[in-house]
Amino acid sequence: MITTTLPSHRTVKSWLELCVFTENLAKLLDAGIICDKAFDVAGQDLRYRVNQTFIRDLRKAFLDGSDLNQALLSYRFPSFYVAMLKCGQQTGRLPESLRSAAYFLRQTIPLTSRLGLYWRLAICAYLVNVLFKFIFLQQLAVIALAILAVILLLPAQFESIRYWRHWLAAKLPFIGTWSRQLALMQFFICLKIACDSTLSAFEMLQHSVSTIDNVYLRNKMQRSLDLIENGHSFTEALQASSLVYEGMIPHVRTAEDNGTLDRCFADFTKPLKQVVEAKLESIKPIVFIVGINCGLLAPLLLMLPLVLPAEFVRTANYIIAGIMAVAMPHCIRASIYLYREKAAGLDLWFL
Repeated sequence: MITTTLPSHRTVKSWLELCVFTENLAKLLDAGIICDKAFDVAGQDLRYRVNQTFIRDLRKAFLDGSDLNQALLSYRFPSFYVAMLKCGQQTGRLPESLRSAAYFLRQTIPLTSRLGLYWRLAICAYLVNVLFKFIFLQQLAVIALAILAVILLLPAQFESIRYWRHWLAAKLPFIGTWSRQLALMQFFICLKIACDSTLSAFEMLQHSVSTIDNVYLRNKMQRSLDLIENGHSFTEALQASSLVYEGMIPHVRTAEDNGTLDRCFADFTKPLKQVVEAKLESIKPIVFIVGINCGLLAPLLLMLPLVLPAEFVRTANYIIAGIMAVAMPHCIRASIYLYREKAAGLDLWFL
C-alpha cells in the first residue's frame, strides 16, 4: 500500500525558514555534530511558534526512532519532504536526504503556493460577484457556477478532491509533462539514496514511491510495488508503470545485472533535475502575469459593476481586458526564452 502524510489544520509558516533549517541541519550533521545538538543549533533562529513546535516533534521522532508519518500527522507537508526525512532516518544517510528535501522546498513550494493563492483570489472575487447578483438581481442561473467555484475552493485535505486536481495537472499540456518529470525526479532521488543501504528492495521502492507528491501519478506505481513484493526484479517492476519512460528500462536492466543501480538512478536524476529547474524558471513570468490577472485585474472586472455607473463599466472592462490580452503574449515569450536559456545543452537521453 502506498503511504502518504495526511494533511491537517497545522500548516508550517515560511517555507524559506524551514528550508534554511533543513540545509543547516544537513551541514551540522556532515560536520559530525550529534543529532540532538544539531537540531538545537539549527532550530535556534526559528521565529514562528508552529515551526518551533514542528522541529521539537521532528527531533523527538528522530531520537526515539519513531515513525515520522505518525509524528508529523498533525502538519501539512509535501509528501516528498516527509518521505526524504524518513528515508534518511532508515538508511543512515540523513544529510543527503535533508539536502534533497531542502532543494525541493526552495525550488517548487514558493511557485506552487503563489499559484494557489492567485487562483483562490480569483474564485473568491467571482463568488462575491455571484452573491451580489443573486441578492439584488435574482439571477438564479449563476448558482450552479457558484457551487462549482465552492468545490474548487475546498481544502486539499479532502483526498478525492486532491486526487482529481492532481489528475488534471497530470493531463494538461506542458504542466502534465512537467508533473511527470517532477514525480520521476522525486522518485529517483530517493531511490538513489535508498539503493546504497540495508533496506529490502520492497522498502526501497515503497519509500521512493511515497516521495511523489502528485497522488494520481503516485498511484501509477502501485503495480510496481506489487511486483517487487512478489519477488520480481526492479526492471520488471518499473516496466509495469506507465510513469517511467520506456527509454529508461534498458538502462535499469543493464545496471541491475551489473550491480550498479545506484549509479543508474543518479544518471536519471541529473537531467531530470535540470529540466525541472528549466521549466520552473520559465514558469516565473507566467506566475507573475497570473498573479496580476487573477489577483488584481480579474477581481476588478467582477467588482466594477458593483461600484461604477453602468455607462462606465463597459469602457473600464475593455481597458482591463486589453491589458490582460497584451500582457499574456509577452510573458509567454519571456517564458520560452528563459526555458531555452536554462535548457541549453540538456540531453534527455532516456526519452
